[in-house]
Amino acid sequence: MKETFVDRLKEIALLDRCGESFLRGVKIPFAVIGLRRIGKTELLLRFKKRNKRKFLIPYVNMQQANASPDVFLEEVLISLFKEIGESQGENWIFGGSKREQILSASAVLGETYHFQALKYLRTLETGNYIDMIETSFLAPEELGKLYGKKVIFILDEFQDLLELQHFRIKPLGIMRSVVEKQKNVLYIVSGSLISFMEKIITDKSLPFFNQFQILRLGMFNKQDTIKFVKLLLGEDVEKNVLEEIYQYTLGHPFYTRSICERLLLESITHKMDRNLVKYAVVKETLDKDGKINILFRYIYEESLERVRRRGHLKRILRLLAETEGMNLTEISRGLRKPTGQINNYMKGLLNTDIVFQMEGRYYFRDKLFRYWVAKTELGKDIAVFHETYHELISELMEKYLRVSTELGIAKEYEIREET
Repeated sequence: MKETFVDRLKEIALLDRCGESFLRGVKIPFAVIGLRRIGKTELLLRFKKRNKRKFLIPYVNMQQANASPDVFLEEVLISLFKEIGESQGENWIFGGSKREQILSASAVLGETYHFQALKYLRTLETGNYIDMIETSFLAPEELGKLYGKKVIFILDEFQDLLELQHFRIKPLGIMRSVVEKQKNVLYIVSGSLISFMEKIITDKSLPFFNQFQILRLGMFNKQDTIKFVKLLLGEDVEKNVLEEIYQYTLGHPFYTRSICERLLLESITHKMDRNLVKYAVVKETLDKDGKINILFRYIYEESLERVRRRGHLKRILRLLAETEGMNLTEISRGLRKPTGQINNYMKGLLNTDIVFQMEGRYYFRDKLFRYWVAKTELGKDIAVFHETYHELISELMEKYLRVSTELGIAKEYEIREET
């Protein structure tokens, strides 16, 4: 994990300071926001590792817990009992269903914990979804008090908690009604849907308005990208190779790592130079087996499955990929659709967080993803070979990653680099 924390000293120090304040009785909830695979989960797990002796720090990824209120409660209880057990030196080796694991783990911890587990699990039998959510947020305070430690509860991909609205409940409202009374539980949440997370925290009509400090996790700067590359490829990497990698990745740690892994593989038979970097970028981004391509395909499919009229949104994405920074009128003209209809489509597209709006114009949050949309036509397989990559890489630099003075582009980078 060390290599992905080249430039995260400030962020980890900030969270550590948050923990120190909590020990003194001052709660500072944090929301960590950033692009997918930017390092949010690694940051949170590193914080957990550094502070596990001081606190109980259960961790729940909402993408694995958003199927239903009962699944959410089970995941919370497993994370809590696992955390308590590991604090006592117990290994989590329990099998069976999630409920069986909870009962087995609590029994090992002692009669009092087992009694609490039985009480929590009875909530599952009632079929009352509101009670299940309430219990999920009551349990950390109760078990923390029983164990004698304060609790820092990490909820990763926090925006997915809203998936539980499908069960005709208001999970954010229920959560707020419980946690606002708690003194010994601190919440740190994270999310990849940037605009959605911002809305949860800054919309005055929502329960958590102004309740979290926002920590934006941005790209690595050039200096730290170079440090990261040297950790992956070795200290003797040529300067022009380092420069080339940063030029194409813009400091995104996952893209940087993927390209470096490709360079390690290809350098067995090819010289590691600027041309090999260019090949690695295209191979990883467009080839069906490329790690960046696989990530982009997942982002695309996972994002658009949330919205209606996918066919129209695909057309809009392709249009924006070719000509970024269009307004509603221009998009309407390009698709030959009424402006009002396009406006409705854009609302749905903004909810996916693939694009954002700035001063009435629409931009991709991620330049490399824009390139992927344009060249793969949203997922079509491309085979990339050493003999065929040249045209693809020149277009990437000239059209998609070129330095721009447009206000919207400048503002986007300002937003992405803000911390």
